[in-house]
Amino acid sequence: MRIHSNNYLGAEQYFFKKTGLKIIKGHLSVQKINKKVSIIIPVYNNPDSLRKVLVALQEQKIPDGLHKNIEIVIVDDGSRDYNQLFDIIRKGSKLFKTTIARFAINQGRSAARNLGLLLSKGKIIIFLDADIIPNKFWLISHVLRQGLCNKIATIGFNQTILSTDPLISIENLSKNFKKINPDYRKDFRYSKYVPISWHKTRPEIRVENFNKTYRLIEDTNFFKNFNFPETIGVWDLPSMFLTGNVALRRSAITEVGGFDMDFRGWGMEDTHLGYKLIKSGVFLIPLLSSSAFHVKKRETDTSKRRWEFKRNLSLYKRKLQEPLKKLTESDFYREVGRKFKNKYKTTLIRDD
Repeated sequence: MRIHSNNYLGAEQYFFKKTGLKIIKGHLSVQKINKKVSIIIPVYNNPDSLRKVLVALQEQKIPDGLHKNIEIVIVDDGSRDYNQLFDIIRKGSKLFKTTIARFAINQGRSAARNLGLLLSKGKIIIFLDADIIPNKFWLISHVLRQGLCNKIATIGFNQTILSTDPLISIENLSKNFKKINPDYRKDFRYSKYVPISWHKTRPEIRVENFNKTYRLIEDTNFFKNFNFPETIGVWDLPSMFLTGNVALRRSAITEVGGFDMDFRGWGMEDTHLGYKLIKSGVFLIPLLSSSAFHVKKRETDTSKRRWEFKRNLSLYKRKLQEPLKKLTESDFYREVGRKFKNKYKTTLIRDD
């Protein structure tokens, strides 16, 4: 397999010349948002976390008047209590144009994000999960880089937090959001111990790769030396691409056909998109200033997730052998629109 370099030095130098900032972190106090921005949020039976995410989005630090260039598209993937979800979105949408789309029957993560792409208008796409609470500079950090650089994906880092933690209560988020500062160093891509128990789901990985701590940021010079298909520990470069907190140009996603809807359940659909993006020449760049809290519930069904991950990992490996199919934007919209015909309804919650 051909080696794909992730050395984004050219983009890094150009960005520094234009802003005086490192491409991996920082923001400007005065910043223009010239391109339309779409924040796409898939949600499934997670109303409490979504309420907190909407609070965080309303508290984002953006230049006055530029909120009109930003829209939120929320895709409900067949939640049990749609009326409750709708009410939360209606009350939480105070600043940005907001649209909600609903699948009557659950279609899966890939389908939900593809529908968000179909319905959104922005040149810059930011994927945000309904359990990811971003910091106050999250939006402008992503947008600054995507506005200046083409063919890059900016990847935010997340700190896991329990849903019951008072730090992310609605009251605290509403009153003290300026003090909310998730620690990007808690993300597995910064530092992670890999136990031997993981070998059960990754038997193809050499045994000596387990029972070790990996510091992927440090070991790869912020992903610049992380080429594909090289592996570090149990990870390849595409596995750094997680769509709970990531931004890129619309054209980059539609060109590779968006998310593959053969992936169902938990895991690997975003890794597969990362693989396609890398093959098409997109660089993956960690963005430390777009950190967020990843809200975790105690009652997660880990056995079901392990089974889904194992199945999707096998599918991912098979798809690595397939040639990359490139589409025009119109081809992408036609293909996705045909698959979703008569399967969803949309409601405009707020229009500026």
